[in-house]
Amino acid sequence: MSAILAGSGLLRDVAPVAAATAPTAARQRDLRLDFVRGVALLMIFIDHVSGNRFAALTLQSLGFADAAEVFVFIAGIAAVLAYRKSFAESFGTGLKAVLARITTLYLAHLAMVAGMIVLAAGALLSGTGFDMVAKLGLQPLLDDPMQALLRLPALAFLPHYMDILPLYIALFATLPVMFLAMRLHVSIPLTLAFVAYVGAQATGLNLPSFGNENGWFLNPFSWLMLFALGMTTAELARSGAFQGLPRVMFLGITFAAAGYAVFAFLHAAPWRVFPALADIAGLSGMFLPDKTLLSWHRLVDIAAKAWLVAVLVPPTARFMATGVGGAITRAGRNSLPVFIAGVMLAMLGSVVLYEAEGHAFAHILVTFAGVAALLTLALMVERWNARPIRFSAAQPVPPSSATNQQQN
Repeated sequence: MSAILAGSGLLRDVAPVAAATAPTAARQRDLRLDFVRGVALLMIFIDHVSGNRFAALTLQSLGFADAAEVFVFIAGIAAVLAYRKSFAESFGTGLKAVLARITTLYLAHLAMVAGMIVLAAGALLSGTGFDMVAKLGLQPLLDDPMQALLRLPALAFLPHYMDILPLYIALFATLPVMFLAMRLHVSIPLTLAFVAYVGAQATGLNLPSFGNENGWFLNPFSWLMLFALGMTTAELARSGAFQGLPRVMFLGITFAAAGYAVFAFLHAAPWRVFPALADIAGLSGMFLPDKTLLSWHRLVDIAAKAWLVAVLVPPTARFMATGVGGAITRAGRNSLPVFIAGVMLAMLGSVVLYEAEGHAFAHILVTFAGVAALLTLALMVERWNARPIRFSAAQPVPPSSATNQQQN
């Protein structure tokens, strides 16, 4: 378990500044973090295409949790990897790095919302029968444009499918407190998150969202628990707490995780295709794993799956670095642009499937074309980031370059 975390480097899109300044050895990543997040990105795209038959193969159909839980758990792990050193140097340094990341996420969210509104307007004007306004939850914008536009920048109006980045912003805003608490004891951040989680479960405490009386779809007071769990896991692994676990304990946790994953699958998957089986098995309505409040069923499910991935997938597995697996890993390394593009492509794919009246070929075309586009985008972003920097005559020449010129 410690190998997946302690050996992991920074995910570039989580903390580009820290990654740029870290030593080369420290930047070496355990590819499982990138690969799993890349898989989650593709699943998010598939799930968001209305009526997509391939959604039956994604995480949401294989258990209680889905790709959103994967993202938040990895975000907690990556936060420790990215910002722990900055906060160790000084609180001000860490705070500056976190604020820079929050600013990036905020601007990306506003850009995505603007793009989605343009897509919805285009769909409306094109005469397609697909109701993208309803799909995106934009009716409040039509009913009361002034209020909606005023609340958008304040994150008090979150259209559908555009709530993950605001959740990230809210969770990252807790990092200064979390790192201060972690200095006292590694368990304190998780304890604070647990208090918030229980409070949200008991009272429904949430942030407001215009047009949704229940508030944010992903309640940050509840989802903080998963974020803190990722942070705690990373910190324990960094300190070597997972090393030398008694074999009996290791096997016990592994079998328990596998058992719960199988239970979650049996409860979630077959009943989607054969609802009558749920009544036969006596499981109909037995569990209602709420996503807004992140019910404990979802928490345990993602924790179990994370443990199994850490145990069963070697950190040096070649499939994550070559071919299609390497492309997926690359998508995970560049998750922000791939996520935004994926949501927008999912809306376009929804229109295509609607106009094709659910034809099987349309499902195949939309899914595989969308996945190919996202993997291609990740490649383009990575090549752009790796491009050599050229200095013109009007720009100052770095000292190292000047020294080389003198030597030549």
